[in-house]
Amino acid sequence: MTEADKKRIKPHLTKMAHYCSMQERAISEVVLKLRSASLSAGDVDYIIERLKKEGFLDEFRYAKAFVNDKFKLNSWGKIKIGYALRMKHVDSEAVEEALRQIGDEDYQNLLIFLVSKKMKEVKSTSSQDRNNKVARFLLQRGFEPDWVWKAIQATD
Repeated sequence: MTEADKKRIKPHLTKMAHYCSMQERAISEVVLKLRSASLSAGDVDYIIERLKKEGFLDEFRYAKAFVNDKFKLNSWGKIKIGYALRMKHVDSEAVEEALRQIGDEDYQNLLIFLVSKKMKEVKSTSSQDRNNKVARFLLQRGFEPDWVWKAIQATD
């Protein structure tokens, strides 16, 4: 890359460094933003590599932050979190490593809390119908079926 190219790209690099310093970003988010600025593929690749090299972009760090937020703040299960990360084109190794940070005990405690909360909200005449509604709710949140049914049985 010539000095003239580096000069031309510098404002975009600075802007993306600021964008990435505000919160963790997926590489795909930064690429989309750069493409909207009508930069060539070579320029985008150069900027991405510089951001990685300077520590502004890190896919593993992003995946861990995403998993933490979605699990603790949104009460999502591992399936939904993994799917959302894959939709952002995050490396599958980073996804798997980030999902491993959720401990089984924390996972089970969240499930039991959600089951108890949802059981109180569901209006149903039969316990089987109520359990099915609670299970559907938790499955939509991305929890694994075997974990869901164990939590429902534990709170019955």
